[in-house]
Amino acid sequence: MVVKNPYVRVLATVVLLALAFPPFNAFFLVFVALVPWLTTLQNSTPKQAVRLGWVFGTLFWLHQMVWMVPFVGKWTGSYALALVPYLLVLLAVVWYFPLLAWLTHRAWTNGYRWAVPLIWASVEALRSGIPSIGFPWGQLAVPLYSQPMLMQLSAFGQIFLVSAWVVCGNILVFELLEVANARKTSRWLVVFIAGFVLSGARYMRPVEGKPHVVTVGQLGVEMAFSSPAQQEIHALRSAQELLDSAAANGSELLILPEDVVPSFQKLRPEVPVSVLYGGNRSVGQRYFRSAYLDDGKSIQVADKTRLVIFGEYVPFRNSLPFLNSFNLPTGDLQAGDHPSTMNSTVGKVGPLICFEALFPDVALAMADQGAQSLAVMAIDDWYAGTPAMEQLLAQSAWRSAENGLPVFRSGSMGISAVFDARGNMVARAPYGRQVQIREEVKIPGQSDALKGRGYFQWIASLGPIFVLVAPWLKNKKARTS
Repeated sequence: MVVKNPYVRVLATVVLLALAFPPFNAFFLVFVALVPWLTTLQNSTPKQAVRLGWVFGTLFWLHQMVWMVPFVGKWTGSYALALVPYLLVLLAVVWYFPLLAWLTHRAWTNGYRWAVPLIWASVEALRSGIPSIGFPWGQLAVPLYSQPMLMQLSAFGQIFLVSAWVVCGNILVFELLEVANARKTSRWLVVFIAGFVLSGARYMRPVEGKPHVVTVGQLGVEMAFSSPAQQEIHALRSAQELLDSAAANGSELLILPEDVVPSFQKLRPEVPVSVLYGGNRSVGQRYFRSAYLDDGKSIQVADKTRLVIFGEYVPFRNSLPFLNSFNLPTGDLQAGDHPSTMNSTVGKVGPLICFEALFPDVALAMADQGAQSLAVMAIDDWYAGTPAMEQLLAQSAWRSAENGLPVFRSGSMGISAVFDARGNMVARAPYGRQVQIREEVKIPGQSDALKGRGYFQWIASLGPIFVLVAPWLKNKKARTS
């Protein structure tokens, strides 16, 4: 039976996407999830397309961001207050989807189906990269993180290129169901297979580099909602134990999570192996979240450049008095000026502090500076029991595949893991206890990803620009002829 109600079809797309994302992880559904939504756009007016975009975006984003309620609720002590940022984030992001729906409808009805994957990728890049409010979450390609062979197109155009390829797969399925012109369908089949082959070929390409022994330390200490005094006592003891173990097992570098400072500073100068960790620092009246690389002789510092709204700073606090209810432990933090790499015993490493690992451009900037590996230092305890934890883990896999670099991820309670230079998860620590992951990983001399991969999002923007301009030019030509 064919379902004619467009809102039911939109709901079907949202449900299929929900099943594709964590925690269900039916990744293959991303290749068919958009088909019901596309059928609604094909048979709608522009106004209806916009309305359906609002519905799609609202339902999709409410599902994607539901983890914010327990997160902010625990922090502020009020689940009612937690609805404020939940709904504000929805309002800040949901408008992208009507734009996406309108552009897609315009492309579809004017015979420019080829532009639809570019439209999706460009709108996805837009909502991921707008300064201050950009939030790269829930990208269409995210569920493929468990299938690294399907992720490798990201080395040519970041995660946005893979999302475009996934849209191609959905259009192919749509046209097969539509029993469309065989020639047109074969074009989509060729594009989809070409993407699959190119991704597979890169996945099989050997990584050239020197093996290094790195230990990822998981403290096994709850660092989110326990008392600061208890955190400091237990973190100090766990860090010391992990440091001694790393020295004993021949590791060249130990990576610990963020927020180990001020506890970990007490270990200096007794550092038997180089260690990378995260914490806070102050410069006058300004406070930063920073990464520290300590070799026992000197400390390198790099400040976090992407901060969590309502987690590390509260916008409009001075203008909206009720926002003073959001009491942040360290006060509002300041963002660093630019991403930086550090010189370590295993080569140049790019430090990504928790939220930063979501942003492709931050990791790209570090790779362009010569980073040979990336290190994610996180506290995911805030999101325990929600799908957010696994999606944060997934982003580390994507930064690896995009840049052709190994990624070392350390969480206080988890999720800690090691990824090789192709996005394969080679080790993962069990959640909730002290663990050391000792791995010998091949670290390349430099990234082997395409140098201009960050430009794909700008190339993709030609799709919506063409869709906006071409019908107007066509009508103008018809009027003058």
